[in-house]
Amino acid sequence: MVVEPAHPPAAMMRVSNPIMRSLLRSPAGGPMRRQFMVLRFFGRKTGRRYDIPVVAHRLDGELYALTDAPWRNNFRDGADVEVTLDGHVTRMRGQLLDDPEAVAPVYARVIDHFGVKRAQRMLGLKIHTPGSASGRGACRRCPALPPERHQAHRQNLSLILEARETMLAASCCSAESRPIGRPRPSVSD
Repeated sequence: MVVEPAHPPAAMMRVSNPIMRSLLRSPAGGPMRRQFMVLRFFGRKTGRRYDIPVVAHRLDGELYALTDAPWRNNFRDGADVEVTLDGHVTRMRGQLLDDPEAVAPVYARVIDHFGVKRAQRMLGLKIHTPGSASGRGACRRCPALPPERHQAHRQNLSLILEARETMLAASCCSAESRPIGRPRPSVSD
């Protein structure tokens, strides 16, 4: 399986993200509030506040946010984050990790869970399976990596995880990886 980024146009994101943030924080968001979450954190260098709507991925009772976006680097030295999910705000701690061994299996499970077609929309990726016309093999630069780990490394695939005590953001090549797990008592109801 080969993956490559397939993000919506930046102009569309500038319009849709503020709408998503508002919907996810109000009852008007309906069932969408269980499928998406808002991550609020501050830039580690600028101090700028970020409110990022992302898909909430659940595997084995753990909650993940998967991303290859540059904002993930704010978790490199650890960062406090507030997660708004299903109308509840939970405080967590995030840490950026960069291990393709941790990232690739999570992406593979999410793709298996959703199926290739839906996973492409949910992850913002083009997924080429071995039988597809555009499927390509592993890169000559990284022959030692199994194909799925090579793709995690090459595409900077990442995810963010909340463990009981802390939220961990794991990464492959500056990407994040781990689940956003069991919620703690909410900060506001």
